[in-house]
Amino acid sequence: MARRAKESSFQRRYWTLIAVLGVTAVVSVAYLYPSRSAPQLSYAQRLPKAIGPWSGEDLPVDDFTKAVLETDDVLMRQYDRPQGVPIILAVVFARENRKVAHPPEVCLTGSGFEVEQKGKVQLRREFPVIRLVTARGLYREMYYYWYKSGDLFTESYLRQQMNIAANHLLRREASASLIRVSTVVKGDDFAGAEARLREFSLALLPHVEQVLP
Repeated sequence: MARRAKESSFQRRYWTLIAVLGVTAVVSVAYLYPSRSAPQLSYAQRLPKAIGPWSGEDLPVDDFTKAVLETDDVLMRQYDRPQGVPIILAVVFARENRKVAHPPEVCLTGSGFEVEQKGKVQLRREFPVIRLVTARGLYREMYYYWYKSGDLFTESYLRQQMNIAANHLLRREASASLIRVSTVVKGDDFAGAEARLREFSLALLPHVEQVLP
């Protein structure tokens, strides 16, 4: 009887220990590997669809384009306002891939456009951006573009790349983004196209500063 009692007591302690270890394992897994939350909007998609008098509508971005850019965080959006010529916003963002933010003229010339003009303009004090005019036949577009890498805003591709490399070495935010706005040049109305780009870019800039890390 005594032997059976000891065996029964041992079995109870054994199974109690197994139960405690099982609960501990479940809690440990839940703590170390928390359930994933629902996917959030990409950083580029967080830019608002309403900017000043403009209202935006997303344009499709195909998988091939994302593969070429090496990121899924790509935004193409058309902004309109009453009796206005549309503005196209393109944003490419990646946290750890400096290849995504390359000069847009590389893709534009590869798509059959000719770069007629390229230079710098001051968007605001000490904030230069690149200004492009492209042509294909009689069709012309004007572009403003610049880069953002962490806290750095620059029109210089080389400076952006150097900043990303330095941030990697210093273990700081090493994100890379390209911000490009464009509009059609109606006839020879270059001044009108430039005024649209400048107005929209200035309205967009605070949102870029707030949304893109």
